[in-house]
Amino acid sequence: MGKTVSRFPRLSASSVERSLAVLLVGLLGLYALGTLSSDIIPVLDTAGVVAVHLALVVAGIFPTTVLGHALYTRVRTGTAKPSRIEVFSAVVAISCLGTALWLTVDSTSSLSTPLLTIATGALLVLAGLVAVR
Repeated sequence: MGKTVSRFPRLSASSVERSLAVLLVGLLGLYALGTLSSDIIPVLDTAGVVAVHLALVVAGIFPTTVLGHALYTRVRTGTAKPSRIEVFSAVVAISCLGTALWLTVDSTSSLSTPLLTIATGALLVLAGLVAVR
């Protein structure tokens, strides 16, 4: 059993964050592609709708993972920690995304679209910073 376990690659926090960043950018790209070609290829439009719903789930998990990594490295010294701009981007993304989703319950609110735009921008900045790290 020990030999089998030693063959599997060890996951690091950075590799999980990079995987989530790539998944998020890919899902958002599929959504954009489906939106642009909705009249030409209806199946791609349907795939884009599914992708944006999955991206919403990843958009909640990805910054939470970065913040968890930052909290863990604060407790345990000697490991590579996320930069302050990554932590700030993650906090902005989570707060704007959570507030926008909460405001979408109230259909009279017009703030959900700008908040979702800010959250998307913060997530893309965070994905870029994690990919470069």
